[in-house]
Parts: sequence; C-alpha cells; structure tokens
Amino acid sequence: MAAFSIVMLAALWRRVGPQLRAPVAVYVAAILAMGISSLTTNALWVIAGAVLFIASDGLLAAERFLLAAISPHRLWMRYAVWMLYYAAQLAITLGFLLG
Repeated sequence: MAAFSIVMLAALWRRVGPQLRAPVAVYVAAILAMGISSLTTNALWVIAGAVLFIASDGLLAAERFLLAAISPHRLWMRYAVWMLYYAAQLAITLGFLLG
C-alpha cells in the first residue's frame, strides 16, 4: 500500500498544478492511512475492501490526471472505478457484519 501510494503521488505530483499538489498529497496520505488502519482489524473482508477502494481511487486519479484526453482507456476505466468502489463498500460492510 505504501509503495503504491508513493508511486501514485510521484506520478500525480508531476501532472497536477502547484495549487493541487498539497490537496493531492493530503488525500493520498488519508487513503494510505485508511488502508493501513484496515490491517488492524484482522478482518479479511475489511482489508480486501480497503485494497479495492485504493485501487478504485488509483484508477480514478490515473483517468483524471494521467491519461490523455482522447485516450481509449478512459471508457473502461470509468466503469472499473465504479465496480471497484462498490465492491469495496460491499467488502467493508461484510467485514463488519460478519466480523
């Protein structure tokens, strides 16, 4: 999770304007903290949900800030973001209900 966060922050840092660098860094830190805190639950569903949520946000950031405006990947990425997001919410919910 930490390695992914560092790579995403480095990639985004070069592509976003100076006015967005601090908010992006804070958001990456918050998402990383969420992921790391999921490891303290010992609930595999919660951990899986956190990983799916991180993947969803990573795809969203890549689609928004890293891809060219005319990239053919934008369409499938938009669907993948929502599928991962909903799967993450379901997994986290199941983790707390079943745990």
